[in-house]
Amino acid sequence: MKIYFLIISILFSLKMFGQHWLPIQHDTVLNYLNKSGIEKEKKHEIILTGIADYSGTSIGKDIAQKFFFGGEITDSMKRRSLDRHKAVNRFGSDIQAEMEYRNYQVNLFKHNNWGFVVKVGMYNFLQSIYSKDLFSFPMYGNSYFAGDTANFSGSRFTNFTYQKIGFGWLDKKSKSAVSLNLFGLNNFASLNLSEGEIYQNLSMDSLNFSYNGTASFTGSKTYLKGIGAGIDADIRWQSKGLKGKPYFQFLMRNVGFISQTTNQTTYKADTSFNYVGFSYDQLAKGTTFQAGNFAILDSLGISKSEKKSTFLLPGMLQISKLIDQSEDSKSKKLQEFYGARLYLSNMAIPMIFAGIDYNPFNGLVHFGISGNYGGFSKIKGGIYSSFKLNNFSFGLSSENLFSKTGQSVILRLQCVF
Repeated sequence: MKIYFLIISILFSLKMFGQHWLPIQHDTVLNYLNKSGIEKEKKHEIILTGIADYSGTSIGKDIAQKFFFGGEITDSMKRRSLDRHKAVNRFGSDIQAEMEYRNYQVNLFKHNNWGFVVKVGMYNFLQSIYSKDLFSFPMYGNSYFAGDTANFSGSRFTNFTYQKIGFGWLDKKSKSAVSLNLFGLNNFASLNLSEGEIYQNLSMDSLNFSYNGTASFTGSKTYLKGIGAGIDADIRWQSKGLKGKPYFQFLMRNVGFISQTTNQTTYKADTSFNYVGFSYDQLAKGTTFQAGNFAILDSLGISKSEKKSTFLLPGMLQISKLIDQSEDSKSKKLQEFYGARLYLSNMAIPMIFAGIDYNPFNGLVHFGISGNYGGFSKIKGGIYSSFKLNNFSFGLSSENLFSKTGQSVILRLQCVF
């Protein structure tokens, strides 16, 4: 039961958002026009990125919004989401704010074509895979399963909140960059329910439990609960053997590990019990998963321990065709972009995406539409726009505009000087 309380309390109480893409307009020119219209050499570049996104296969965004902002979850909302649920369902979210500084003036290691890059950011990444009954049980209660078994087996969940600071190498001509990062862990929670079933008899006076799994969370009040290291990479190249000589990008984000510096609390259960005389609601009333006085832990066969762990971050790998904004391509009205993304997670599936970029005013404004499949959801559609004037560029995008099971907002501001 403790494991059940953990996933429900975290999955439906956090504000869940999401790592995604805004098509990058690649240019190889190290010059820009200042406000006076004078061409100057680019010496510095600042990129600010903010992403807020969540997506899933089944849970409706109407229900998710009620957890974010409050309000009543109606029977019609629950029914629509329940109808979308299959035996196995996914949900993922990611919120991040990142600043990247690129220096084109310094010659790193006395190499004329090498500069340096500095990154700082904050991230929250949530991922889950769960059974249909894990949605039905909290929404409808144990009476919904009278004379039947609620099956939660195979459900898994992790949630990370961490920070990053990185320093690395920059190639001034291709704009490729590689940085080494230090990570700081703020919070971590996980669940792995390999077996979990609750049988409610027809007379509603007996429950039968069978569960085998672990649940962990960081309970320390300290701000920094772990440290780690990793790598980011942004490798760009021109494929001169293909028609149009397109530019491509290989992107690696937040690939690394974290070791905890404070103990995490772990609950472990592997047992089966039959209880008579109370319902699930009576069992849960008046307590919470993290309450230290959860008196029935021992009788439920749940053990508690404290330990430190080391784990991999759910980093991301992506390869894609870029939007070419070099001097020779600024007059192109239409350009396609496409690619594939892989989260280093066994709860997400590989994602493919493609879209069309429209450039009506020689690079001043771009519009685009996109479609993608995979990750934590199914087919999604998106739209974006970007505006470039002198040494500023601003982009706004949604990767999940029409879906009933997710939303996203992506912002990017770039400045060169």
